[in-house]
Amino acid sequence: MGPKVRKPPKPKEEEEDGKKGAFINKVKVKLYVTLTFASIFIIAFSALMFLVPFVIDPSLAAIRADFVEKPVECKVVKSQYVLGVRNCTWSSCREGCTREIYECHHVHVEYKLPVDQNVQDISLNKKRAGLFVNVKGCGYPPDVDCERWIGQFGVNDSTIQCFYSRTNHSFAVTHTYPQEDERNLILATLVPIVCCIVSGSALCILHTKCVPALKSQKEGMAGTGQKRKQIITPSAMIRNHERNERKFDDGNKEKEKAKLLRELSFLIPPRKAPMQAEDITELPTSHTAPDMEDWGRTSSRDNLLSDGFQKRSWRRNYVKTTPA
Repeated sequence: MGPKVRKPPKPKEEEEDGKKGAFINKVKVKLYVTLTFASIFIIAFSALMFLVPFVIDPSLAAIRADFVEKPVECKVVKSQYVLGVRNCTWSSCREGCTREIYECHHVHVEYKLPVDQNVQDISLNKKRAGLFVNVKGCGYPPDVDCERWIGQFGVNDSTIQCFYSRTNHSFAVTHTYPQEDERNLILATLVPIVCCIVSGSALCILHTKCVPALKSQKEGMAGTGQKRKQIITPSAMIRNHERNERKFDDGNKEKEKAKLLRELSFLIPPRKAPMQAEDITELPTSHTAPDMEDWGRTSSRDNLLSDGFQKRSWRRNYVKTTPA
């Protein structure tokens, strides 16, 4: 075995370049992760806003309507084709759920409720309702074909199978899927919301100090708890008292005072030396002020002087005044 050859140490420039490269890679990774989570958040939020009117609202309406599990016999009492926007406030079937409708079909059916033994009049069990293709009353091909649906369920005096609502007896549909409605409601709400929460939390962790702040807060709470648990023994109290006595005895007081003055010397302004007599020089005067007196700003004082007395006031810019 030969002697081990030591590798020459890396120069400082190579170490700095390595640190810069690691920092740049870290910034790039952080940027890519931020863009990914931001895209997930935007897509999930947009999907949630899109699913509210098309999936979530119809599923909630179907669950609230509480349709019967088994269909009942319904008799078509009235089926008509209507024109005009005012007359088409509702439609039994229409293709497209967002466009304006100028023509529509109104289908009315009559069905019987389960026989109630307490009700003697059988006619009270008969209910009349509007018939719809589904909860929304609309759809898109190929799931909803209104011409075929009207030919099958919109023939007058025909008997069909329908599902009526327990909460609203004037509402009936020809097709209902309760299990599918529940599944669509759960998926359409949970998936976008979970994606928004996860991506938002990741962005918060990447670009804020929420996690270090929580850690420091927990450590501070743990430290305060440990301090509270510490018990000061009598011997520790005696040692602290003796240390304070030694620190503030007569000899140490002067030292502490001098040390404090040195530390606070920058706060004390420097004293100026008194001026000597030879440093004081008289300033030459260019002209002497005229002999004048201040007799006030009003002419009321002029009346107090004797007649013929001439006065000048510097407050009036050397204007001569005479008594009134």
